[in-house]
Amino acid sequence: MSNVLILYATTEGQTAKISNHLADTIRAKGFTVELVDVKNLPFNFSLEKYQAAILGGSIHNAKHQAYLVSFIKSNLAALRKRQWGVRNIRTKMGHNN
Repeated sequence: MSNVLILYATTEGQTAKISNHLADTIRAKGFTVELVDVKNLPFNFSLEKYQAAILGGSIHNAKHQAYLVSFIKSNLAALRKRQWGVRNIRTKMGHNN
């Protein structure tokens, strides 16, 4: 079965919760999943052992976390060698009318 990486960036913890739920769902389908906070990447982290990667980040002020964007830019060639996608988590600001 494929090794799947779920790499996430979280500011308020919601993306981490959603990523954990996604990892549980994918594991239930029989895949091996590793869940990693991009802020805490292990030394010498490599995408080589993963066949697929899901990257998730929250959007604040119309932008993803800078460290997530930096990871994607730095690892774009490796990401293109496997199936990958990006999830966006956005909170809706309430307005009183």
